[in-house]
Amino acid sequence: MPANSLRNTIFRSIFIISGILLVVFTLFISALIYKSGKDNAFAIIRQRNLAMKNYILGYFMPLRNTVEALSENPTIKKGSKVTSKDKQEILELYKIAKDMIPNINYIYSGYEDKNLFINDYTPPAGFSPTTRPWYIKALESHPYVSDGIPYQEIKDKSWLVSISKTITDVNGKIVGVLAIDTSLQHVMEQISASDFSLKTSYSYVINRNHVLIMHHDKQYLNHSLSTLITPQPDFKEQEGSFSYSTIDGISTIAYYHRIDELGWILVTVVNKNEILLPLIFKITLVLGVVLIAAVVLGIITSNMLITNLVRPLVELENYLTNPT
Repeated sequence: MPANSLRNTIFRSIFIISGILLVVFTLFISALIYKSGKDNAFAIIRQRNLAMKNYILGYFMPLRNTVEALSENPTIKKGSKVTSKDKQEILELYKIAKDMIPNINYIYSGYEDKNLFINDYTPPAGFSPTTRPWYIKALESHPYVSDGIPYQEIKDKSWLVSISKTITDVNGKIVGVLAIDTSLQHVMEQISASDFSLKTSYSYVINRNHVLIMHHDKQYLNHSLSTLITPQPDFKEQEGSFSYSTIDGISTIAYYHRIDELGWILVTVVNKNEILLPLIFKITLVLGVVLIAAVVLGIITSNMLITNLVRPLVELENYLTNPT
């Protein structure tokens, strides 16, 4: 075989072997980078989801427990039979509860006779508590505390989350509803704030019927989650991860925790592109480095083989064909 042909064969073989090794190595490294990056992202949103779950429990459980306790108060349970003295006692109880729990915006009770007992608030003309969302929700949830319902305050239109429970008299007849309202805006500022490492992340809350009760975009409140994402998980496990696409076509990954004490499910989500694009950049960077390294290594190896193998053969060939 001529020397030039041998050189070309060796050079081509080295590059084929280097190419195969490059593909195998790149696939292996890419898989490791992708898995590591995705696992890290899930770990971040899981940790954030767990932290927000504990925040929500700490925020809402005192409100729920207060509703539960006060709805059993004998004076409050009198309903339409309360005297002026009873009303003052009830309003004083509500004031004490509000002073003890700063998260309470309003604490009040509405009755079938359309009376409303509340401090520092004057309802508009024609106001009837029995037609308000918090009253209706409590009737639907009887005899349990309602899951919580977002609604707009009738006067200033601010968004509140109301937790309510029916009030029954000594005979078990429903005579009214006791409710506590807290600011939806304040809660959402906490749970929807993005993480410094995942800027598109945010959290939202659905109730046991998978209806949105807390979301930074108010237009989605009181909508079924199934109308906003595809596919919707069943949330049967206590916690878990899933992926979905929004109605805007944004692909996401998410993690959830069930909050059974409140009957809620907390979901933390991040745009998939925020996870994938940095991973693609890292994989491309690794591919470029490996490609350069393979080319350099191939050239060095080829030169070494040519120097140590081809050159002696050329010299031997020259000696045999041109003996001195």
